[in-house]
Amino acid sequence: MRNKHITRFGDPTTISGALYFVTDQEGVFQMAIDMESARLYEDGVIITPSMRSRVVDRTKRDQMIYHSKITQKGISESLKVLLNIDRKSDVEKFCRKLSVSEIDLILLIHNCSQIDFTHQTKFPEYVPSHLEITTDDEDELKKAM
Repeated sequence: MRNKHITRFGDPTTISGALYFVTDQEGVFQMAIDMESARLYEDGVIITPSMRSRVVDRTKRDQMIYHSKITQKGISESLKVLLNIDRKSDVEKFCRKLSVSEIDLILLIHNCSQIDFTHQTKFPEYVPSHLEITTDDEDELKKAM
């Protein structure tokens, strides 16, 4: 399945699962909905429109809780100091003793507006020609749903 925000290769209900490529927050949100729906399907739950609505609502709630927790953590003081240093030599000296973890980078990206920065990701998109979805593939998907 492919749309503007997410590309999925494979079926999440199979043993091998699915490989997702997400390009933005909406894609992550849709992936979370797909994964929860697949989990329910595997548990034998029929995905009715009302059940789909409940999955969407639960995913939105979980997303808001996560966003709130990450926002409250803020940005590490060491990165704030680093971003406020003016001279290259001072940056080099500071970085010799600096250790930045993965969570520090996540918090910096997520909370960059707290220090008047912006963040935007851009990744080149490459889909091999044998994985391009044709109109026949789309018709088959529609029939299967």
